Amino acid sequence: MILNRMKLGPRLAVGFGMVLTLVLGIATVGWVKLNTITQRIEATRLADERARMADEWAGFTALNVNRTLAIAKSGSHDDVKAHFQPLIKTTSAKISELQKTLEAAVQGQPEAAVFKDIAAKRKAYIESRDHIF
Repeated sequence: MILNRMKLGPRLAVGFGMVLTLVLGIATVGWVKLNTITQRIEATRLADERARMADEWAGFTALNVNRTLAIAKSGSHDDVKAHFQPLIKTTSAKISELQKTLEAAVQGQPEAAVFKDIAAKRKAYIESRDHIF
């Protein structure tokens, strides 16, 4: 064997070189995996943030639907209308802001088509709500 014919110094150098190569390989694999995990964590964080905004949007929408129903059930009583209309307007502005943020977050993704459909339905809802008033 070649190592048997080598002196101690070169043998140690070859052994150290092999260990160093293994360490570099392990470090490279670890670095690549760490980057992959970091990207996945960021993607999960973004998805969680979008889900939180969607939940907030759904809550605001339900709140405005209930306010609109209260006005409708009161027979458009002036006091009820005067109380709820400013609140509906403020909540609608928050919903619009959330909608714009979410639409910007999904640009170019398959979810973008869903947001176009939601925007059309929201427009129809707002028109019918305004018609009630």
